[in-house]
Amino acid sequence: MPNQRQTATIVFDGKGGASGFTQAIVAAAADPASGQSAAPSADGLFWHPLIPLGKFTHQQYGEFETTAADAAEMIANFNSGLPGPKGIPIDQNAEHLTRGDGAYGWVKSLEIRENTLWGGIEWTTDGIEAVASNRLPYVSPYWVTSTQPHPTYNARNLIIAVALCTRPFFFSQPELHVAASEFVQVPISDTTPDAQSEGGIPMPSPLAEDARKKYEAANGSVTDEEWTKLTKDFATDDDWKEFIAGLADAKTDTPATDASASDAKTEPKTEPKTDAATDIDALKQAKADAEARLAEAVNKLAEAETRASAAEQSTEQLAERVATLEAERNEARAREEIAATDLGSGQRYSPVAVDLLVAQRLNPNAETVAAIEAHMKDHGGKMETVIFGEYPKLTVVAATSGTLPDADWWANKKTTIPADTIAATEAAAKKDSITYREAYDRVIDLRNAG
Repeated sequence: MPNQRQTATIVFDGKGGASGFTQAIVAAAADPASGQSAAPSADGLFWHPLIPLGKFTHQQYGEFETTAADAAEMIANFNSGLPGPKGIPIDQNAEHLTRGDGAYGWVKSLEIRENTLWGGIEWTTDGIEAVASNRLPYVSPYWVTSTQPHPTYNARNLIIAVALCTRPFFFSQPELHVAASEFVQVPISDTTPDAQSEGGIPMPSPLAEDARKKYEAANGSVTDEEWTKLTKDFATDDDWKEFIAGLADAKTDTPATDASASDAKTEPKTEPKTDAATDIDALKQAKADAEARLAEAVNKLAEAETRASAAEQSTEQLAERVATLEAERNEARAREEIAATDLGSGQRYSPVAVDLLVAQRLNPNAETVAAIEAHMKDHGGKMETVIFGEYPKLTVVAATSGTLPDADWWANKKTTIPADTIAATEAAAKKDSITYREAYDRVIDLRNAG
């Protein structure tokens, strides 16, 4: 985007932060003119412009500017590890509230390209689905441009997070192309050169087949389980040869009489059958032991699943609570900023006007727009105002009382008030050992009374 004054419909949080929206849609082919590609770049990231450099004008907040120096400071803060070690999370919705299901993706790198700050994005499967379905087709970075450091990160010009949303604001940026990865499944061969050492299925030894034939010829058929049990200690060809030789000796090592011949035929049959019966008993016992171990494993699995379910439920409840607190904080922050807006000549928005503007900022829709239009129609084409001091409870203190710790409230408040008010408030808090909220109220009340 050229570095010149432009007029655009944007959201800009005055002294605190700004939101820039860009489209993120899936395209079948790349648009050469956009500089985008449907596939990731050589670094594996999807690069896209996030924040254009230049001057912009808003009807309510006036003019602001993002310079190359601002962008360089954003990159420096990012490279120092802010806002976190994994990068900038793409984990917010249109209102810049953290979603409970994790990140759509992560901005892993930042660069300045032709008067625009670009981000290299690593999408998660959630992000690819949300963008590819055209359900959330735009990205919106949330960054701090305050001249004072952010109270949490102690830095200015810092990109805190990115949202996926439905309402774009910077239309002039090129489209973002997201493409899912392709996977090719490679089957594993069962016939490796050393199948047994590699965990494959070894081929039966010819000696083993010969041994079984001779054994069954002499003793009758056996089952596979019986044969495996009988030969479980045979590891080499010599073991099989010795076994076969033993079968031959059992046939020939007898006197050549009819009676002895009959004994020679029956004796090999009787003893191996006894061994086979013993082996079957052993197999039955092994089966019973295995079933007992399986039952124990099933019980442990059920217990683990119960614990996991409880943990998941607890996590969901925590996520819902965090989302609620974040929504409350955003509402309080919006109400504080709008209530403190100086409209000139001592004018401030009335409480009714504040309510309408807060609703429009947090939930922009046809209903909120219609409500503002009706309000302006009733008040001569503008938002209703009051003289500052006539409604003391319209101040920032009342809007956020009880929603933030006193120290956090004061850190945020100092970014919106003059230096003499800051000094007077801190002096009063220290002198009378009261909170910053109470001290600020006292300072404002004294000024209004004077």
